[in-house]
Amino acid sequence: MKTAPTSVIASLLLTSFAALASAHPRQAQGAARPLVLGEKAEHELAKGETHTYTIPADAGDFLHVLVVQRGADVVVELRGPAGTRLIEEDTSLGDAQAEWITCEAKEGGVYTLLIRPVDANARAGRYTIQLEERRPAQPGDAARLSAEAVFLEANAAFAKGTPDSNRDALGKYERAAAMYQQAGRRLEEAVAHNSAAAAAAQLSDDATVLRPHVIRSTVVGSSHRSAAAS
Repeated sequence: MKTAPTSVIASLLLTSFAALASAHPRQAQGAARPLVLGEKAEHELAKGETHTYTIPADAGDFLHVLVVQRGADVVVELRGPAGTRLIEEDTSLGDAQAEWITCEAKEGGVYTLLIRPVDANARAGRYTIQLEERRPAQPGDAARLSAEAVFLEANAAFAKGTPDSNRDALGKYERAAAMYQQAGRRLEEAVAHNSAAAAAAQLSDDATVLRPHVIRSTVVGSSHRSAAAS
């Protein structure tokens, strides 16, 4: 009985693999996806991967992107139209909390959002992402932008890991929580309180230090206006 040439068999195998790949697509490393306003998507972030998203915006647009970690501890980075890094967000709470980007576009163009694991060797995990707001900026947005700036300063201080920087982070997390509360942003307020508790825990094991910083459970919804405090 005649057998098919090796080259023919190899060609058939490659065709089969290509068909399987097209039937089960996944985001390729570095392939950019546009974020659609109001559309929530869930993805798996494999070991060492970076997911890339694009957001077209006009100068003066207010942008808010929410990323909810579901087993993937991620860093969220926003770059401007020229590729300059504008914001890098990574809360101190691991893979069970939300990350977000809040900013006002200073120039028109396509902004890039990158999501990568905090630890390049971490196992695969999932996250959801949603462009919640893209609209012309309003006067009331200044309070949220100020709170975001203080929260990012707190994250940077906490990342240094020294007693002085943890003390600095604690104060800034508390300030950010108060600012988010005043702005009516309950989700961000709750995460800031949780981050303050993490900073306090690094400073002392004394329960009297931790008592004012009780961990709050967060309810992630479209309005972000409910958070159950203990």
